[in-house]
Amino acid sequence: MNNEHKTITLLGGKTIGVQFENGERGELKLRQFRLAEYEDAFRVHDDEFALVARACGQPRELVQTLAPESYELALATMREVNANGFFAFAARRLERAAANLRQLPAELVEKILERQKSTSLTRSPILPPPAG
Repeated sequence: MNNEHKTITLLGGKTIGVQFENGERGELKLRQFRLAEYEDAFRVHDDEFALVARACGQPRELVQTLAPESYELALATMREVNANGFFAFAARRLERAAANLRQLPAELVEKILERQKSTSLTRSPILPPPAG
């Protein structure tokens, strides 16, 4: 383990310089999630904006005003400081869910995935709802 990793772990996060889309500059501290937050964070594990907002203690709306390069840096930093904690937890949960799915009959899995696909499409702000 290198010194930088030790510092991140001991301090529970890492501060980065960011730029907002309006040109202003600032700092964000991306912190490690506490164990008590894992369940709530897992509920939004596929929502990058929500995870970055949670990690820096700022509203989602503020995160969405970052310049793209700063957002990518914030996302990478959030993943870095939570790699051995929350993301390890999330990977175990997803693997257990996948293992459970593998035990179900193929027809049932196909129906579940089709339903999930149609539900995801209807909620997308980019893609139109499925025809029919």
